[in-house]
Amino acid sequence: MLRLTHIIAVMQNSTPDLIENLDNLKNELAETERLCTEISIRKQQLAAQNTLYSKLESKYLSGKNTFNEYLAQYLKWKTALNIWEKTVNIFEKERQGDVMQRASVLFSRITGGKYISIRKSITEGSNLIVYDGKTDKTVDKLSSGTREQLLFVLRLALIEYIEKNAPQNIAMPILMDDIFVNYDSEREQNAWNILKDFSLGRQIIFCQAGTETADA
Repeated sequence: MLRLTHIIAVMQNSTPDLIENLDNLKNELAETERLCTEISIRKQQLAAQNTLYSKLESKYLSGKNTFNEYLAQYLKWKTALNIWEKTVNIFEKERQGDVMQRASVLFSRITGGKYISIRKSITEGSNLIVYDGKTDKTVDKLSSGTREQLLFVLRLALIEYIEKNAPQNIAMPILMDDIFVNYDSEREQNAWNILKDFSLGRQIIFCQAGTETADA
C-alpha cells in the first residue's frame, strides 16, 4: 500500500513535466509539418522553374543555331560583296577606254590638277565619276563651270579617238561658240593652252563675244 502511494505521488509530481514535454512535441510536430508543406511547395516551384528554364534553354539554343546560320550566310555575302567592290573599283580606275584616259589627262590640266581622273561608273547607272585624289564626285556634285569643263575635255578626247580610229588619217574641223563664259580666268587660260596644243594639224573656228578671249 505504501509502495502504491509512492508511485501515485511520483506520477502526480511528474505530470506537469510530461504535459509540457507533450506540448513541445506538438509544437515541433506542427513546425515539422509546416516545413514539409513549405518544402513541397518549393519543390513544385522548382519543378515549374526547371520546366521554364528547359523551355528557355531550348529556345535559346534554337535561336543561337538560327543566328549562326544567318551569320554564316552574311559572311559569305559580305566576302562576295567585298570581292565585287574591289573588282569594280579596279575596273573603273584601271580598265577605262582611251577616251576616258585622255579626258582624265585634259581634265587634270584644265582644273590645275584639282581633279586627276575621270571614269565611268558601272554601279551607278554609268554616271561619270571624277576623282580629286581623296574622294569621288558624281557630275551633279560639280559646279556648272566645272561640268562645262568636263564636257569640253570629253569632246576633245572623243575627237582624238574618232580621228585615231578613222579609216583614213583625217583631222576633223572644230567649231566652238562662246564655250568659256562660265570659266574663271585661270581655267580659261588653261583651256586656251589646251586648245593651242589641240589646234596643231586641225582647223578650229572659235566664236566669242568678249575681247579678252580674242587677245588670249
